[in-house]
Order: sequence, then structure tokens, then C-alpha cells
Amino acid sequence: MRNCSRMNYNNTANNGSGNGSTNGISERQKLLRVVQAQDFILTDLALYLDTHPTCPHGLACYQAHKQLRDDAVAAFTAQFGPLCHKDFSGSWDWVNNPWPWELED
Repeated sequence: MRNCSRMNYNNTANNGSGNGSTNGISERQKLLRVVQAQDFILTDLALYLDTHPTCPHGLACYQAHKQLRDDAVAAFTAQFGPLCHKDFSGSWDWVNNPWPWELED
């Protein structure tokens, strides 16, 4: 397992080219890509931890990426509204926002 502290996840929202170029990708799409990347990493780490449940490095990596995902979800929610019903706070009026298929990207 690679060392989490040495991994660079600052470009998780890029277009996959590794150079940080976004080619006109909206801020909404960038944040969604960060959430998706962190979800993928957390799933992978969960599989690793299923077979190595006492690995302190694996547990630390999981916690670090959980925090990164939580921060990305919080940033998305603050700008664009909740990603799902579990992310909302306050009234249920989030359903009045445009649905994903109604947005122009």
C-alpha cells in the first residue's frame, strides 16, 4: 500500500490528463469529480481493510480520505445544494432546485 501522506489528490477534479487542465469543466462538475474520486478511494480502502483490519496505515488512510470526501460534500452542498437526502439541513425545499437533467453544463 502506498503512503497516503505522499499521495497528491489535489488534482482529483482534473480531466484525467494529470496536468490539472479542466477544459471548461464547471465548478459543479469539478466538485462532483472530487466526491466521486474520494468515494472510489474509500471503497478501495474498505476492501483492503476487509482483509487487513488491524493495519494502522490503512485505517489512517481511510480516515484521511473520509475527511476529504466529507469536505468535498460540504463544499458542494454549500454551493449547489445537497447531493442526497442525507446531506440536507433545514427545510425540505432543496427539491425546488433544478434537477440534474435540468442543468446546462
